[in-house]
Amino acid sequence: MIEGKINYDKARKMGLRTVNKYKANGWNANLPSLDAILSKSSIMSEVSLGLTEIPIKKIKGGTRTNARRTAFSPDFLPILIRRQNLLQSGLASMWLTKRKGLETLLKFMNT
Repeated sequence: MIEGKINYDKARKMGLRTVNKYKANGWNANLPSLDAILSKSSIMSEVSLGLTEIPIKKIKGGTRTNARRTAFSPDFLPILIRRQNLLQSGLASMWLTKRKGLETLLKFMNT
């Protein structure tokens, strides 16, 4: 457990150095997000591809949501304080649990 904390802290320091370097050069230190990219384009339809392997070379850096853009450095190292990251994850899972429970209740009431 302690080794994991030490490794996280080392990775965070390296991530903060990268962010500071980007800011000093006037570059955007935030990762792009898929939500921001998709909101700019109109989606006509979606097709489920199931489980598909994607070569690592084809993956462009970024996060799924806008909320996580500032949680990582441009080289995908963590920059949040360890406790803050755990708190956010805990709050997110609590919110999802409540949402699923509400959806189940609404489905039950509509049947």
